[in-house]
Amino acid sequence: FKDMLRTHFDAGCLQAGTRVGAFRIVRELGRGGMGVVYLAERADGEFEQSVALKWLHDARLSPESAALFRRERQFLAELSHPNIARLIDGGRTDEGHLWFAMEYIEGLPIDRHADTHRLDERQRVELMLPVLQAVEFAHGRLLIHRDIKPGNVMIDAGGRAKLLDFGIAGLAQESDHATAFTPEYASPEQCALGPVGTASDVWQLGRLLQAVLAAGAAQPPSRDLQAIIAKATADAPSQRYVTATALKYDLERYLARRPVQA
Repeated sequence: FKDMLRTHFDAGCLQAGTRVGAFRIVRELGRGGMGVVYLAERADGEFEQSVALKWLHDARLSPESAALFRRERQFLAELSHPNIARLIDGGRTDEGHLWFAMEYIEGLPIDRHADTHRLDERQRVELMLPVLQAVEFAHGRLLIHRDIKPGNVMIDAGGRAKLLDFGIAGLAQESDHATAFTPEYASPEQCALGPVGTASDVWQLGRLLQAVLAAGAAQPPSRDLQAIIAKATADAPSQRYVTATALKYDLERYLARRPVQA
């Protein structure tokens, strides 16, 4: 079965040097259920630019995947925020392959960044604030990310956080039940295949905070932060922070050495 899957995906993979739109493939960066991501360079001679190019190898084999792929591309086109990886270009090849190019973030996932740079507890909390602002911005446009995890939050060379991968994102007014998720970072309602709202993103933000604080740390978080994590990741959505903004404000209270709501 593994061989069959590998053959299926490798058949649609791009080789180094392949031209897609104005870009030339350099190497593969990663792959998942929503396509393969490549490092690519601009090849039209206009200017130098590196991008992360996401490629759906054959939209005809899965109309549902093609619809989600186009949907992610449209979401990114509508999101302009300094802490969200921006959309640069996109299209469809003559053979029917869908693709889009987004900002390439050269850096580390947020938890590995915290560990590698030996950040203290307060620095790790400060690192989380731009992520919360990005999610707050998306929620303000009725968009739920649904897959907030360390691998989808990169820290670039300048120490700036960038939220990635809106591949399974959804709109707040939709009533569909999301069936795609990352088990370790899925909220209880996602695991139960129930309705998913902004409270699910709050749960994932709490789980992300927990992972960032734990990465390479010798001691558990302070009591205030443990209380904040417990409130954000409560099983019942009604017991969590009402919004990502409320979670952000409690972390700001912690940084200001004031009593936290949790």
